[in-house]
Amino acid sequence: MRLAGLRSPGRYAGSGLAKQIVKDVIHDTLLQVGKTGARVVYIEAITDVENVASQRVAEATLEAERESITDGESGRPAYRYTQRYDIPGRR
Repeated sequence: MRLAGLRSPGRYAGSGLAKQIVKDVIHDTLLQVGKTGARVVYIEAITDVENVASQRVAEATLEAERESITDGESGRPAYRYTQRYDIPGRR
């Protein structure tokens, strides 16, 4: 799954709305993938080095260290955040 982009309208900037949306998407993704029997999921965010707002969202939602990369699509310098999620088995 790829979440291509997210932007809060100006009046919601800084409200935490983007972070909440990303957290909800992660939660739903883990639930859906868990139904397939998978027990591990990696979620990755890639942000442009100049996009500080997206970096804050990625850091807050994935709680991962950033890695400097070159974005494969744009060719621009970017940061990658990767987090592993273990999905508990059904009981």
